[in-house]
Amino acid sequence: MKQTAQEETHNLSSRTIYSNSLRNSIELIKYTEAWAMLPEFLCLKDIEAGELNKMYISPTASTRPNQWATEISWLTARPRNAVMDYMIDELAKLPNR
Repeated sequence: MKQTAQEETHNLSSRTIYSNSLRNSIELIKYTEAWAMLPEFLCLKDIEAGELNKMYISPTASTRPNQWATEISWLTARPRNAVMDYMIDELAKLPNR
């Protein structure tokens, strides 16, 4: 970001860079000494090719991988629309990873 004069829009601190593109983040960490938390399914090809290294943050990684969870909060005063119903249905189909 600094090379493209965008450091002020993406720099959250002296050690954190914000990126609004997972694909760009993957390319960035391939060529720098950095780490990122990214979905494995997006990085799997690069991990298998040896371009990225997988690491665990959790001390329990040797017995089970890191666990992530999500929840949807929606005000009951607002009726659900077709888009919300679709998102909830699609998220419910995701397997545990």
